[in-house]
Amino acid sequence: MSLADVSLNATSSTTPTGGTALALDSLGQTLGKNHLFFAADTDFRTRREMICTASQPRVQSSAPNGYTQARQNILLKVPLALDNGATTVNTASVQFAMDVETSDSEKDQVIQLIITALCDSNVVAFIKNGSTE
Repeated sequence: MSLADVSLNATSSTTPTGGTALALDSLGQTLGKNHLFFAADTDFRTRREMICTASQPRVQSSAPNGYTQARQNILLKVPLALDNGATTVNTASVQFAMDVETSDSEKDQVIQLIITALCDSNVVAFIKNGSTE
């Protein structure tokens, strides 16, 4: 699968299923980065964006196996028009940093855990109110 084919489900619940598929289009790619936007958002001032970046491992003698971790980051930007006429941008970011020796099944475990965490009502409450209790 490619980022060129990505679409996200729009839903009012905290589960990743259901809803209407929202297609994303690319604003352009550079080495290790793809800047996407939600195709349904016609006003560039308020369009939602998703920026995907990847950093490949590099040789580093002090790292546990001699290489840095591979890193992938997903940054979601959602503009919000404020009552005073100004615009702010709400953001969410998920970053993965995994050793080059991590198997696909081990990566799947990490991905599933973060998905489950983001769908958990206690974690959602933390995101909404910021209380670490």
